[in-house]
Amino acid sequence: MPFDVRISKYVGGAIARAVQGPAPAGSTLIVFKNDYLGRTAQVDGQPTTVHRADFTLIGVELPSGARSGRLRFTSDAYESRKRLAVPALWAVVLRWTVGRASDRRQVAV
Repeated sequence: MPFDVRISKYVGGAIARAVQGPAPAGSTLIVFKNDYLGRTAQVDGQPTTVHRADFTLIGVELPSGARSGRLRFTSDAYESRKRLAVPALWAVVLRWTVGRASDRRQVAV
């Protein structure tokens, strides 16, 4: 039995959805986004199972009577690499600035 689901909030890495009417028993919500490790979901404030659906999409199990859900993506690898990227970017900018200043001095001589 199909039921309507509306997106109530969409922020980078997190989607909140509202189910229009209680979900029937044994329902799975299919989210048309690629499934990656690090996806977690809550339905009515309780953790629920997230699994791969149709080979690449996200399937979220909905308990009977579910009214709302949140799907979140977190990646430890992304967070650790993000912490390394900022200092690396500053090192590249510093090296480029020093190299450019060094080239100007040689031309002026």
